[in-house]
Amino acid sequence: MKSRRLLGCVALGIMGILAAADSRIASANPRPAGEAFSADKGKFRILQDGKEAGTEEFSLQPAGNGWVMQDETVIRVSGSPEMRTSGELRLSGDGTPQHYT
Repeated sequence: MKSRRLLGCVALGIMGILAAADSRIASANPRPAGEAFSADKGKFRILQDGKEAGTEEFSLQPAGNGWVMQDETVIRVSGSPEMRTSGELRLSGDGTPQHYT
């Protein structure tokens, strides 16, 4: 149970970091008025003691008047079954979080 909570926190934390980083980049590279984000996707490697322990793939896409950030995280721990989690964060047009599942 603790590992599932941890996995969910990792995914939500990474999504928060991406949202914060995007707003910092936005201040350095101004976007047209009304655009809080730009579409993006990528993959992170999760390391433990320098070895890959998992991955997280994410995407940020426009959806109606807002944005949707989706992610899938896979954690691999020796001697344990692979753990997977996914999430979706809906944001308003200005970047305000609206709903997380």
